[in-house]
Amino acid sequence: LYILKSQGLYRRAKILTKDKKIEYMKMTAAKKCIEKRNDLSFIERLIELVSLKKMGITRMEEKMDADESEALLLVYDDYDRYVKKEGYIDFDDMILKCRSLFEKDPGCLESWQRKYRYIQIDEMQDINRIQYDTVRALAGDSANIFGVGDDDQAIYGFRGAEPGMLQHF
Repeated sequence: LYILKSQGLYRRAKILTKDKKIEYMKMTAAKKCIEKRNDLSFIERLIELVSLKKMGITRMEEKMDADESEALLLVYDDYDRYVKKEGYIDFDDMILKCRSLFEKDPGCLESWQRKYRYIQIDEMQDINRIQYDTVRALAGDSANIFGVGDDDQAIYGFRGAEPGMLQHF
């Protein structure tokens, strides 16, 4: 978020909190006539699935039931439009927009590489591929990254974390 704000992409970013996500997801589910719209665990699962889809984590598809799959198709685009329209940004957007900025503007990336010459990643077993690739780009050719983690302590697989990133590193 700091990088995005520093580049003028967000002046006063509104962080999309869990409560706001639940509120909006309930509203969207009602608008789309989703049967389980009042089931909090189902709503939270939809929020999780939206996050995984945004991050391009496709292994989630095999674990979805028919209701989840159908509901995700119905709410995903509305969620994305809402976030943009209301000026919100969530954790996934921060990562995706930062990666996109680095890809589109090599000069910007080089500037941040000079600023952050050494990078430490704590709990590295809990990052996903997009986070890993973004940090690798930020480290540049120096690859001055220090990773701390234990793949036996990976707890965020449900959010797309890939403990294999630690081994890949």
